[in-house]
Amino acid sequence: MIIFTLYVTYLAMMKKNFIVILGILLSSLGFSQNFSVELKWEDEKLFSNDYQKMKSPYFNEENFVIHPEGRLDFVKQWEVNQPINEASIQIVNPVFETISTSRLLDLNSDELLSSINPVLSNGLARDKRYAMLRLNPIIKESGVIKRLVSFDVSYQNASNFSQNTFSNQPITNSVLSSGDWYRFSIHRTGVFRIDAGFLSSLGINTSNINPQTIRIFGRGGKAMPFTNAENLFFDPEEIAIQVVGENDGSFDSGDYILFYAVGHEGWNEESDTNINSYIDNTFYYLNVNAQNGKRITQLNEPVGTPNETIDTFLDFQFHENDDQTPTKIGRRWFGEDFDVENVQTFPFEFPNIDTSRQGRIKVNAISTADSPTSMQINIDAAVIDILNFTSVGGPIVARADSTNSLFTPTSSTMNVVLDYNNNGNPASEA
Repeated sequence: MIIFTLYVTYLAMMKKNFIVILGILLSSLGFSQNFSVELKWEDEKLFSNDYQKMKSPYFNEENFVIHPEGRLDFVKQWEVNQPINEASIQIVNPVFETISTSRLLDLNSDELLSSINPVLSNGLARDKRYAMLRLNPIIKESGVIKRLVSFDVSYQNASNFSQNTFSNQPITNSVLSSGDWYRFSIHRTGVFRIDAGFLSSLGINTSNINPQTIRIFGRGGKAMPFTNAENLFFDPEEIAIQVVGENDGSFDSGDYILFYAVGHEGWNEESDTNINSYIDNTFYYLNVNAQNGKRITQLNEPVGTPNETIDTFLDFQFHENDDQTPTKIGRRWFGEDFDVENVQTFPFEFPNIDTSRQGRIKVNAISTADSPTSMQINIDAAVIDILNFTSVGGPIVARADSTNSLFTPTSSTMNVVLDYNNNGNPASEA
């Protein structure tokens, strides 16, 4: 059983110029706090779980976070007596050292940002206040890769706070508790159009509504965090929409609604999957005739001379069928069986691909065999990696292996070929 994701870099079909707008953020008044940090780097450490193996440079264990897509975070948490001003964070005297691309090992150079982007946040756990700092320890500046060696942190306590700053959210009624609501579903992320016919299919008499009062609510189909404390939202939120033809106060046959909705597909770092396994459809809620709705506002395009041109972007496609879980327990689901059809091919197409840049393929697979087996991963004729599964037995009912490998694309079309070697045992399954 397998799931996999393929990343490549595109040449953009059209070049788009951007203007970088700089601003100054002034810290609010409060007591200043300072401390210093040193990152003690090691050249290589292997990280693995049931589904993935990855080699990475390494630093202080208590501050090190590695993500499945091949990037690192520096994270530091400490106890505080009062809330901090999150906007006051300053990284002072940063010291970097230049490293070669080869020293990234399995890290994805395309995930590197051009700055450390420090983020300071407040937290509360077991009635204790905490501050947490998160930043990028490795950056790519003008094509040069640098890693952070040391820095000083400066921030300020929040002014004008009360002991109730982090009190529990009061009990309130849902926005859905009153009024007439109409539920509809979407299947994927994108911009959607609703016309008079669709509204009628929901049971709405379009001749009796003021289109300016049409409202749509929802939060998309992404999976909620596993930890309850990380679920920050109580209710669906109103999203901004565009209602074409609403100015005359009637919803006519040629009028329509445009809005952006988020489906249940998309990379989830916590579960290491591309699909929310708990739902098949994403629901949104429509309300009319209560009050004027939230609308998309027009932004003014910046004027001036662009100082950066972007002509490539990172794109990805995935193949994931969450059909079965051989172990019958846990949150991990898999797709195709390789017990009968040992060799299977999965075609991908990336138009206008940039063949000068490397791609990355991730494959997760599982085997339930009582003897060692393996799976070879090819892209067209090139062998990318071989997954190895040791035998099961006793309390071990399945073995997993994975790859997160670089490859060089040669054309816009490519075939991923997975070849399972059952080691001569027809009862082996993968």
